[in-house]
Amino acid sequence: MATKKLTTQQANVLRMACTHGHLTQGCRMQSDYGGRICTIYSLRRLGLLDAMDVPTEAGREADKTGRVPLKTPNPKAPDA
Repeated sequence: MATKKLTTQQANVLRMACTHGHLTQGCRMQSDYGGRICTIYSLRRLGLLDAMDVPTEAGREADKTGRVPLKTPNPKAPDA
């Protein structure tokens, strides 16, 4: 299965979620907070964090490996 490497920011936020859960720790300015929230949303889209920002099973695995499995399109699906 194909995998994608996490970005540095994604890996850092995922590590925080897996260790202590304070995902906005270290944000000093509004721009820091905004960038962190975008990173959190990207981890949610990848299925690594749930809606409450708790790491999923896939998130805990990605924290160990630093990689995320890619969802490949179904080759039998008709083109849209």
